[in-house]
Amino acid sequence: MSTQLSQVLDVAHTDVNRGDTNTRIYGHYLLAVASLSVYGGQICPYIDSLSQLDNTLLMVLSFTCIALLRPVLYRRWVSSEQTRERMLSVTKLDLGLYCFTAIALSSYLEFNHEVPASSAVKLLFGFFLFGAFAALDSALLEERHSIHKAAAEQGESSFIPLGKVFNCFTVAMCVGLVVVMLLLLSKDMEWLLSDSRQLNDMQAVSLIALEFFVVLGLFLGSSVNVVNQYSKNLSLRLASQARVLSSVAAGDLAQRINDPGSDELKSLSTSINDTLADLEVGHRELAATRDLTIRALSSLAETRDNETGLHIIRTQHYVKLLAQNLSQHPDFAAKLQPDFVELLYKSAPLHDVGKIGIPDHILLKPGKLTDEEFAVMRTHATLGRDALATAAKGNEASAFLCLAQEIALNHHEKWDGTGYPSQLSGEDIPLSARLMALADVYDALVSKRVYKKAMTHAEARAIILEGRGSHFDPRVVDSFLATETEFVRIANRYGD
Repeated sequence: MSTQLSQVLDVAHTDVNRGDTNTRIYGHYLLAVASLSVYGGQICPYIDSLSQLDNTLLMVLSFTCIALLRPVLYRRWVSSEQTRERMLSVTKLDLGLYCFTAIALSSYLEFNHEVPASSAVKLLFGFFLFGAFAALDSALLEERHSIHKAAAEQGESSFIPLGKVFNCFTVAMCVGLVVVMLLLLSKDMEWLLSDSRQLNDMQAVSLIALEFFVVLGLFLGSSVNVVNQYSKNLSLRLASQARVLSSVAAGDLAQRINDPGSDELKSLSTSINDTLADLEVGHRELAATRDLTIRALSSLAETRDNETGLHIIRTQHYVKLLAQNLSQHPDFAAKLQPDFVELLYKSAPLHDVGKIGIPDHILLKPGKLTDEEFAVMRTHATLGRDALATAAKGNEASAFLCLAQEIALNHHEKWDGTGYPSQLSGEDIPLSARLMALADVYDALVSKRVYKKAMTHAEARAIILEGRGSHFDPRVVDSFLATETEFVRIANRYGD
C-alpha cells in the first residue's frame, strides 16, 4: 500500500513543479488566442472592418501583454501571501488580467473601429469565461504546490464544505453554459432573420451547428479540466493522510499530516494530528513507566547480590554495542534492526531478576559454592523467566517482556550445549541470550567481587577467545574483538 501511495505522490509532485505550472498557464493563453481568433474572425465575426489576420494579431498582442504582466504581478501580490490566501489571490490575479484586457480591448475597438456595445459585451464575456477557467486551474495548481511544500498551518480553522465547493462550481458552470447558449441563440436568430446573409438555409444551419459545437466543446473541455485538477488535489491529500496513518500503524507516532486545504479534509487532518499528539505523549509516558519498572526490578535483584547496580548499565551497553556491530553481518542484518536493538538494550537489565528467589546463604556466600548450592543458584534462570512470564500474562504482545524472558532463561547456555538450564546449543540459543552471555561473562571477569580480584582487559580477552566456539557463538566473539576498545571505554566510564 505504501508503494502505491508513494507512486501517487511522486506523480503528483512531478505535475506540480513551477515549470509545469507556467506551461499550463501559457497553454491557457494559447487556447484563448486560437479560440477567440477563429471565433471572432471566422465563426462569428464581431468586427467587420478587421480581417482574420488583424483579429489574430490583436489577440496575440493582448495575451502577450498578459503573459508579460503576470510574473511581475504574481511576485508582487501572490508570492508573499500565506498558503490559504494564495489560492484566492492567484484567482483574482488571473481573472482580473483577462477582464482588464477585455475592457481595454473593447475600448480600443469602440474608439477605433466603432464596434457596437453588443460585440463589446460578447468579447468581455468570452474573456471572462476563459479567465475563469484559467484562474481556477491556476488556483488548484497553487493548492497542489502548497500541499507538497507542506506549508499548512496546524490547528483548528473554519473550513469550506466540499459539498458547497461542488455545488457552487456546478451552479456556476450551468449558469455560464446557459448564458453562453442564450447569447449564441439570440445572435443566431437575429442573423437568420436578417436579410443581409449571403447563405442559403442549409449553409446557415450548418454554420450555426458548427458554432454551437465549437463553443460547447471549449466550455465542456475547460470544465472537465477544472474537475480533473480538483480531483487530483483531493487524491493527493487523501494519499497523504493514508501514508501518515500507515506509518503510524507501523509504530511511527511522530508523523503528522500537512494539509493546506480549508475544507472537511483539513478539519479531519487536524483532528488526526491532535489524536496522534495525544498518542505520542501517552506512548512516551508508557515507555518511561516501563523503563522505570525495569530499573526498579533489576536494582532490586542487584541489592541481593554481590554485584553493583553499575553491572546493569555496563552489560546494557555491551549488549547494545555487540548488536549494533553484528547488524552489519549478513547472518544477523535482518534480525538486528534498530527497533530490536533498542528492545535488547531495554530488556538486558532483567537478565538476573531471578536471583531475587535465591536464598541469601547461597546468593551472598563469599566463597566457592558447593555442587548442591550451585544447583540452587542455577535455578535463577528459570525463576527469572517464570517471574517475567507472570508479568506478561494478559499482555502477550509485549515485545520487551518476551525478549526479557529469553535473556533471563538462556543467558547461561553455551554454544557447545554444556550450559544451563536446558543445555541448548548453537543456533537453538536465542540471539539475545548469546549476546548477553558474552557481555555478562566479560563484566564478571573485569569487575572486582568480594571473592575475587578484577582481571585486566587482556586477561578477560584471552578467556573469551578461549571460549570461542565452545562457550560463545564465534561470530559474537568476532564482534567483541571488533569493538573491544569500546568495551574498555564502557568498563572505565561505568566502573564500580
